[in-house]
Amino acid sequence: MTALPTANQARGSGAGAHTDDGITIAHLLEQHALAHPDRRAFSFLGDGDGDGVSTRTWSELAAGARAVAVELKRLARTGEQPRALLLLPQDTTFLDALFGCLSAGVCAVPAHVPIPSRLAQALPRLRSIAADARPHVLLTTRELLAARDLVPELAQVPCVAIDEVSTTHAPAEPLTVAPEDLAILQYSSGSSGVPRGVMVTHANLIANEVMIRDAFGHGPSTVVLGWLPFQHDMGLIGNVLQPAFAGFECVIMTPLQFLKHPLRWLREVTRYRANTSGGPNFAFEMCVAAVARHGDKALAGLDLSSWNLAFVGAEPVRAATLDRFAATFAEVGFRREAFYPCYGLAEATLIVSGGQHGKPSPVWRDPSGRARVSCGHARSGLQLAVVDNDNGVRCDDGVEGEIWVTGASVARGYFGREQASRETFGAEFDGGTWLRTGDLGCVVDGELYITGRAKDVVVKNGVNYAAEDLEHTVDELRLPPLHPSGCAAFGYDDGTHERLVIVTEIARDAVAAWNDVADQVVAAIAAAHGTPPDAVMFVHRGSIPRTTSGKIRRSECRAHYARDELAEVHHHLTAATP
Repeated sequence: MTALPTANQARGSGAGAHTDDGITIAHLLEQHALAHPDRRAFSFLGDGDGDGVSTRTWSELAAGARAVAVELKRLARTGEQPRALLLLPQDTTFLDALFGCLSAGVCAVPAHVPIPSRLAQALPRLRSIAADARPHVLLTTRELLAARDLVPELAQVPCVAIDEVSTTHAPAEPLTVAPEDLAILQYSSGSSGVPRGVMVTHANLIANEVMIRDAFGHGPSTVVLGWLPFQHDMGLIGNVLQPAFAGFECVIMTPLQFLKHPLRWLREVTRYRANTSGGPNFAFEMCVAAVARHGDKALAGLDLSSWNLAFVGAEPVRAATLDRFAATFAEVGFRREAFYPCYGLAEATLIVSGGQHGKPSPVWRDPSGRARVSCGHARSGLQLAVVDNDNGVRCDDGVEGEIWVTGASVARGYFGREQASRETFGAEFDGGTWLRTGDLGCVVDGELYITGRAKDVVVKNGVNYAAEDLEHTVDELRLPPLHPSGCAAFGYDDGTHERLVIVTEIARDAVAAWNDVADQVVAAIAAAHGTPPDAVMFVHRGSIPRTTSGKIRRSECRAHYARDELAEVHHHLTAATP
């Protein structure tokens, strides 16, 4: 049996990245099925606590992959590498489809299944992905087949209902997948623009999975509990492919199960004695808010002592959130040093940087006094640099610039977008070709600190304001009528001036004197940043557009604001705004 690759076996850069022995996730899946056929690989939780669990062993997982691979090889005959759009719920059908694609040499294109109540918001993104990816086959379920009628771009695409594919007696065929072949088109979250398909190869996947395993300290006895969407890089690469790479068990909740009941996440960590789990900063904030609402009774029955690594990423990590979560859950066994702030992006497959497992992450105060949490250093196989885009040189310690990355897990580029690929993946620096992330940060004593997005800057009266900093100020007010981590800040050109607009969601069924609440928001922004917002809008919870990982889509929120499409509760204009 081929041994799992070490960090030194993941080498190369971008499209040429490869592993020394040509191993892929599909090969490893077959190995796990041979070595531990009856060991549980994945468990999917039902909507009730502790019941309705469906599971897959390694042998069942491999059988499902083989069966789907047979169907794909029969249908997806084309002169180019076939692409399959995965329109599937977060359950075992998704696993069969994904691993079937990886085994058949078909490029998987995971897409988000629109929730009926949010169809109007989600359908444009699905149509955009279908038009861009031009899939040769649609993998879905019998129940979701009707959804194809809502997407004209899929009208002529052959379909396979995964839940109708028999997995019994599926033949085991030799795997002919090459490391340089495309494994997935990973559509970027679109927080700052139109989603684009990131071309991730099998070699990119292996290189990044090695980094995650080594950074997180995963082994065969690890138990991971995840709720992140499979269409997002953190959910797909971290909660689906990392277990398949390293051969340990993963317990899966759906994003909706978490959002409805954030503390269920912690109850399931307790029930399954999970070692690794995590998510964006807002998820930890929601748990703290839930305890604040329900009191200490919300802690009853929790035991988080098994939780050795709580990764935090996908959005800026806030020191105050980590402190509040650690203080709230210390009495039920959570340890502050379990937090693992990390940084990554789809264009680099997933993880780029992280600290040392089990050691507290340093906190650095920037020149404005804002506490910034370290996201560690570049993991083995990658290099990062903070670059001054005005003169193309590396920034000094503590000086903000754009984060550039090069190494084995940097993807091939954007599918069908040569110009955008050259601009983003083809930067020349320090004798090599680098990925420009579009994220801002600085390095202090070898530690990377994320400070914002290059495109999420509000310019007012000639002064730049980071949208994330403005939102942080509103969130830190912790006003009871406002929903935690539900704020979007952006600039709005009304034809004469660039206006600073704050849109914030209200807590469910909140009632308040909204002018008074708006005055508090205006005063806080003015005091912290030296300028008041021109408008504060309160909207119903769920109204602010977000990516599949929960990040605020500011440009889309701006567009909705301009078209009066937000679910407005109250719109407050400051006295200075005409």
